[in-house]
Amino acid sequence: MSTCTNRVLLRAQQRFQSRIRADRFGCLVWQGYRSHKGYGQFWVAGKNEWAHRVSWQWQNGSIAQGLVLDHLCRNRACVNVAHLRLVTPLENTLGGNGAAARRARRQSCVRGHEYTVKNTYRHASGGRECRQCKRDYERRRRKGLVCDFDGCLWPERCHAWDHRTGARCHLDGIPYCEAHRS
Repeated sequence: MSTCTNRVLLRAQQRFQSRIRADRFGCLVWQGYRSHKGYGQFWVAGKNEWAHRVSWQWQNGSIAQGLVLDHLCRNRACVNVAHLRLVTPLENTLGGNGAAARRARRQSCVRGHEYTVKNTYRHASGGRECRQCKRDYERRRRKGLVCDFDGCLWPERCHAWDHRTGARCHLDGIPYCEAHRS
């Protein structure tokens, strides 16, 4: 590495250090520009990079392909490498607080049936469905207690609709879906 490159790197690291502040939780919080999602951005080597990735790479080297950095502190502006770990994108998603992570952590369906190997159907897309609820739904549908009209947006919640007699679909007295509004 030439002295010119060393000076450029040293200047970049000094600029980087001038943009961080320690907080009471041990996070090194990025004070420079942040994206709309809260991640710090830093101009280095002629392009914008995520600040936490720059910090990791300066301390630990490159990030292997197929891996991402997970903020253990849950602070997206943190650039403290002690608060970062390499994980797969799936681990990062499931370890968070988003809707997908919350659904994956559920131990039972909305009606309280436990998700067990025997009671859980796995979709090819990775989703899961409670077999007991599915059986109950099919029984109600066969008895005509559930809407099976092709245009109904919520057939599992559309009770008391009879397409043969033309009765209206209502939920709390209001036409519930566009298919049933006239």
